[in-house]
Amino acid sequence: MNAKNIFIILVVLFVIGAVALALTGFQQQATTPPEENSDQSSTGRLPGVPAPTVYNLSGTLLTTRGDLITFGVQVERAEDDRKLIEEKVVRVSSTTQIVRFETVTNPETGRPRVQEVPIALSFLRPGDRIQVISNRDILAQAEIQATKIRFLGRD
Repeated sequence: MNAKNIFIILVVLFVIGAVALALTGFQQQATTPPEENSDQSSTGRLPGVPAPTVYNLSGTLLTTRGDLITFGVQVERAEDDRKLIEEKVVRVSSTTQIVRFETVTNPETGRPRVQEVPIALSFLRPGDRIQVISNRDILAQAEIQATKIRFLGRD
């Protein structure tokens, strides 16, 4: 055998060994339970990864009391497949817009278009689907200061 053939055989053996080693590593990683294999904290995020910034949430209206609204939001947790309902409290101020979508006919084109129409807080009822919008991170607020509340529908 010449040197060229020996070199080719060595390269092929090296590639086969590397593939076998990689497959063995992937199999061990796949069979390790998630809590042993994960560097995630109890929040379900990787260490060093910041929490997302959230400016709007949709959910179901639970109660209205004066200028406070409580609504339930379905939250998926990384630790399990269950969806939890978290209650969020929203403060409605004089600058908070409360709107619903309405289809109107454009007078120029005659085509229907969707626009936001103001509604009163008293229009909202428990069980309504709403979207709460804030100009600050909702997750960082204990009591959400809403800039807009959209009525999305009733069941």
